[in-house]
Amino acid sequence: MIRTPTTFVIGAGASKPYGLPTGRELRNSACEFKAKTDLYQLVQGVSQKPEQLTSFLEDLRGHTAKSIDAYLLATLKRRR
Repeated sequence: MIRTPTTFVIGAGASKPYGLPTGRELRNSACEFKAKTDLYQLVQGVSQKPEQLTSFLEDLRGHTAKSIDAYLLATLKRRR
């Protein structure tokens, strides 16, 4: 038995059997996010900097990463 509070970090694919998307599916969903939808307007409306959503999606769509995980890792490395 684990006595010390412990957090396990697992990849997105591990929760696929429970109906959650994989990293690839998350990337594809984000790339298909349309500016004219109510959801897009809602997300942009609650953002402190709405232009960041547009900038993020443009960068993601033009990136070669195959999953959201790979995109985030590449973005982190680019900023260092």
